[in-house]
Amino acid sequence: MIRQTLDYDFSQEKAFDYSKLSREETIKHLTRFIANIWQIHPFCDALVPQGTNVNNFHSCKRRGTA
Repeated sequence: MIRQTLDYDFSQEKAFDYSKLSREETIKHLTRFIANIWQIHPFCDALVPQGTNVNNFHSCKRRGTA
């Protein structure tokens, strides 16, 4: 499921046309794309990066992978 979601998001991003966006709109779009990718990644590390959804970390702890 993670691979398919990432494939979809990256294919959408590759097809996106930045040529008509202002610098501010480009930054907003990239920020949204990166945030979406960040949410897909299953953080199962003992060290949880700042801004990570804490629920992902706790799910990993319950499985014993953190």
